[in-house]
Amino acid sequence: MDILHYCRSTHISIAKHICVNSVVTSVLQVSIIRLAVRNIPPSWDEQKLRAVFIAGVKERATKENPHVKQVKILRDPERTDPGGNPAGKSRGFGFVEFADHSHALAALRQLNNNPKAFGSTERRPIVEFAVDNVKILRSREDKLLKQKQLQRQKKEQQQQQQGAEGAEAAVVGEPDNQQQQQQEVSNDDRWWEEVPDWLKASRQQQQQQ
Repeated sequence: MDILHYCRSTHISIAKHICVNSVVTSVLQVSIIRLAVRNIPPSWDEQKLRAVFIAGVKERATKENPHVKQVKILRDPERTDPGGNPAGKSRGFGFVEFADHSHALAALRQLNNNPKAFGSTERRPIVEFAVDNVKILRSREDKLLKQKQLQRQKKEQQQQQQGAEGAEAAVVGEPDNQQQQQQEVSNDDRWWEEVPDWLKASRQQQQQQ
């Protein structure tokens, strides 16, 4: 399927300016898992938006268990949010990113222009696949990769440190074992010293015979 037919089949109005002659520019690309959402109620936060989109997928595909990777509502930091959000007042526009394309497509088809989605016929969600900046996506992927590498290195260092501490504890414990053995031998000698002389002599005669 070429990109022009893909855009038409999924009703991606926001991507029309890059769907010309079946060519996508090297800077922008249409995401297949990230949705752009408009007309979000001003009082809504990311948690509520996430819940609506997960419910939308389950309404259309009852056996599916969709996973939302990220939800972001754009806000104006210069305007006070009535709900007290420190990031500012909602701009009514945001993004919902799924882990799977089929779930993103199901959410789009179920929620786009749905009068019941936001609980008000006056405010219907406009949902479409987002247009991503390739450079920004690569930068974010590189950042996530570096974070994973740092976490892996930190875990390996902790394991090496724990191994070194265990070896050190084993070395320190060896003299204690030797001391315990010496003490046991010493206790045996002390027991022989407490044996009566006549019993010692009898034992020695038996050994000579």
